[in-house]
Amino acid sequence: MDHGIGQFEGLRQIESDGRRGEFMLLRYAEDADSTFRSRRMDLVQSYRVVEGAEPPLDKLGGTAWTRAKARVRKSLEDMADKLLELYASRKSAKGFAFTADGHWQREFEDAFEFEEPTTRTRP
Repeated sequence: MDHGIGQFEGLRQIESDGRRGEFMLLRYAEDADSTFRSRRMDLVQSYRVVEGAEPPLDKLGGTAWTRAKARVRKSLEDMADKLLELYASRKSAKGFAFTADGHWQREFEDAFEFEEPTTRTRP
């Protein structure tokens, strides 16, 4: 989430400041490695490979990942703006009201040979 696309290399037991802990090892572009405490695994997600195309690894400390996240954020904001405009126009648009059922409609319904199943009403 913070550093971009890296290759998961596994979990390692590392001692730091006299304490032993479990860390995950991630490899980035240019053979840069980084370790993260395993309790931060919520920030790591798997990347789904599409049609065998391996994603390029991001450079650790580079700007490509930040730019990619900014493009996605902008795209999502644009989509949200369009949805808000769409729903606002739908809400303000004049609707169509059908006339009340007449005797022809009731006669047609009464002639129907099957019983409709009873439906549950919402609470």
